[in-house]
Amino acid sequence: MKCGIISDIHSNFFAFQTGLEFLEGKIDVLLFVGDVVGYGPQPQECIEALVDLPIKKYSCLGNHDLGVRYRYGSRNNDNVQEDFDMIKTFKFRGAAMEMLDRNADEINETHYKFLKTLNYKQIFTLEGMNMYLVHGTPSDNLRANVRSYLRPPPIQRYDLLINRLEEKNNLRGSNMIITGHTHQRFIATRDNPSYWSLIGDKKGGKQSEFPKRFVVEPNEGQIVLNPGSIGQPRDGSGSTISLVILDLEKYRIEFHDLSYPTKEFYKLTKKKCVQKLHSSEFWGNEF
Repeated sequence: MKCGIISDIHSNFFAFQTGLEFLEGKIDVLLFVGDVVGYGPQPQECIEALVDLPIKKYSCLGNHDLGVRYRYGSRNNDNVQEDFDMIKTFKFRGAAMEMLDRNADEINETHYKFLKTLNYKQIFTLEGMNMYLVHGTPSDNLRANVRSYLRPPPIQRYDLLINRLEEKNNLRGSNMIITGHTHQRFIATRDNPSYWSLIGDKKGGKQSEFPKRFVVEPNEGQIVLNPGSIGQPRDGSGSTISLVILDLEKYRIEFHDLSYPTKEFYKLTKKKCVQKLHSSEFWGNEF
């Protein structure tokens, strides 16, 4: 069985469509780690493409998904008390908040119903591997699931990363913990303190090399994986798509970078998004 792993689409259908075309025929299952909406100009197209994908899917809730569904539900007299109670515990940045409102203006009841199906986390088994899918951080605290960043080493020290994961038995016996939210790809094994990341390890103005293929042993212990972002990478890789193919038979993890029609995307973004989101620099990792 092969799984496609994607995260943080953020209403960038140009990028998402490119990623789906690349994955077509290569995977049996899609694992989506949250934030199909927010930031970008194409929430309807991204939700519909995700819903209509004709393979098995496991998806979880992202903080921007939560924000858009709360805004849509509150305007349409739905009971959004639980979402409100969660939203009030954290804040979105000004431009991000405005785009949540604009995304909520564009979606319809069908899109909203899909966002309501998204759970804070998904814990399941595939081919004997126990999986924990969560946008932010594995935890019994729902706020941590959608809001707390699990940052890659060396930004977050490896021992602190593992301690955070193990706090109150958050791992739940999972072999593979898949997160998103940071838009920064990384992989770390629980029992072997090694990792690869494009962030925080610049030497001489150059990014550290990121191996594109990683083979894990069945008895490796917990593996923590972030596929990076489909729609808005923040890991120094440039304006490209970042995604992962996981082969559960060969225990092989492959990271992929793909180019997409950025000029067309920037043009639409400039037309539909707020000024702070107009420039290609925002979508090209200049934060």
